[in-house]
Amino acid sequence: MLSDFIGPGSPDGTMGSPRSFSTDSNLDKVNVPLLGDVEVERRRKTKDGRIKLKLMLLDTPVDKCGICLMQFRGNNVARLGSICRHAFHDKCLGQWLVRSNTCPMCRVPFANQV
Repeated sequence: MLSDFIGPGSPDGTMGSPRSFSTDSNLDKVNVPLLGDVEVERRRKTKDGRIKLKLMLLDTPVDKCGICLMQFRGNNVARLGSICRHAFHDKCLGQWLVRSNTCPMCRVPFANQV
């Protein structure tokens, strides 16, 4: 059953997931897109000669922008949701917020536009 994977439905229309913004425990928390630089935390070379990077944004591991799906690079300017922790290029999120004031991945509302 679908409810085994995503949880039970609720008759009042609120989402039952822990990331839902409409729950009482999250009403005092505000999702703000935090600005920071993507930093290379670790660099290693694999046996087949490829370079693997571990990238961090505001102490959170990141890989790809949630909007354009391009790999982050060191010293990219990026934004990270303070509640949902989803990462986006600054320009990508700026263009998104012109149309919608929610996180593109989980639809949690952002407090203010960038």
